[in-house]
Amino acid sequence: LEVRFSVQEAHGFFRVFCSQSSTVEMLASRISVYAEQPALNWNYPHQGHKPMAPVPLLRPSHHDLVFQCGTDYSAGDEFAARYVTVQPDERKLINGTNVLGLLVDILLKEGFRLISTRTISAEEKVECYTFERVKRAPVLIGNNGDKAEHTFIHPKKHGRPTRKR
Repeated sequence: LEVRFSVQEAHGFFRVFCSQSSTVEMLASRISVYAEQPALNWNYPHQGHKPMAPVPLLRPSHHDLVFQCGTDYSAGDEFAARYVTVQPDERKLINGTNVLGLLVDILLKEGFRLISTRTISAEEKVECYTFERVKRAPVLIGNNGDKAEHTFIHPKKHGRPTRKR
């Protein structure tokens, strides 16, 4: 699984690619993007809560998804903001770095491990994070006299499995 993250001014752009389309589907079902709507009633310009409209994720193929967050003056002087939530977290985040941190945290909790990071373009501020799914070895059951003995094989951080009894 690869996450590309780009920061351009007040925008955070994300592209998630994975060879397993089911993993991309799982992530797409957990990521939501919301756009702040302009105030519809000009008599009350200082509304405490602006309406939010869901924005669909872009799916260029079955193996990737694209989304963005941040602020923009997209229509002249019209201010627009895009917020991202990643389930199970309920917060709506606007800052790309915060979204990246939450996405990495959720991937780690879902059984992925970070295997590399690299800067693709320093000028364009594009970073790439590569993950792999940690495969759990099957439980081996041995017989030690009268009692059954369970051996679990846990991968170490550096790739060599360790045995734990």
